[in-house]
Amino acid sequence: MAWAQAPQTPPGGANALSGANANAPFDFRIEPVTRDLYKAWLQRQIPVVTVFLVTSDGIILADPISPEFSARLRTELASRFPGKPVKWVIETHYHWDHARGGAMFADTATVLGHENLRTNLRLPIAEAPPPGDTTDLDGDNRLDRNRESQTATRAQFDMLDKDHSGLISQEELVADVRWPGIVFTDEYTITLGGQHARVIWAKNRHTSDMVDIRMTAYSSLSDYS
Repeated sequence: MAWAQAPQTPPGGANALSGANANAPFDFRIEPVTRDLYKAWLQRQIPVVTVFLVTSDGIILADPISPEFSARLRTELASRFPGKPVKWVIETHYHWDHARGGAMFADTATVLGHENLRTNLRLPIAEAPPPGDTTDLDGDNRLDRNRESQTATRAQFDMLDKDHSGLISQEELVADVRWPGIVFTDEYTITLGGQHARVIWAKNRHTSDMVDIRMTAYSSLSDYS
């Protein structure tokens, strides 16, 4: 077995993916971790990482990261693992720098998340804030650029502000997050092609919907933190 902690983005979040730096050169790599278990990462200024398990019947993917990341990943997976589509996407928590992009696999995959993920996607920003120190100070369920948005959310403000209003709404924060088709309470085991991904609620570590993933593998430890 290999334990894959839900992949974490370093401070700065998805500012390596889109927005002002969308046309900058980047390095996208897929690397083996153990037999059948891989990590995919993209580096511009700060790297972002996810993991996936390849089975005989398809692929189990952790965080989809973003539409841009998942579009590139889908192309690479089709080339490297033909005939093995992504069958499961595990959204490890609601934060926009991890959960966006699942729609790229909507034609083949089921999206899984903790039951609190659905709740957090509906909550106002003040109750389910974005990553970092971003806070809805005035309670209007919108974020301005300079006073309320911090760290990654400020860095990616133009990308998240889809209507170019100068404010980010709760709907804009979750616009590219795929609604989970299956949710669970304590744990859920995906079985695909004779291999398994055990998804375990992290009990309010980082967010109320955070999960860890234990995937079938053939080496010691895989820890992305």
